[in-house]
Amino acid sequence: MDNVRSTTSTTYNLPERGGDMKVAEYKIGNGTVEIYDDNIAKTAEEREKILDRVGKIYSAYFSDKEKEQTA
Repeated sequence: MDNVRSTTSTTYNLPERGGDMKVAEYKIGNGTVEIYDDNIAKTAEEREKILDRVGKIYSAYFSDKEKEQTA
């Protein structure tokens, strides 16, 4: 099963999450960042994997935004 999150006009299919509990939620502009218990890093390697994943999501979002503005 895909984990689906949506933004204002674009839906992103994210990898399956392992955790069930949301531990934090932040509203940033029109977006919402949700932190789940599986996103709490215990090692530097886990931290890097999470930051890489977040970077890919935001990169895709901004790329789509740019395409919308130039269309």
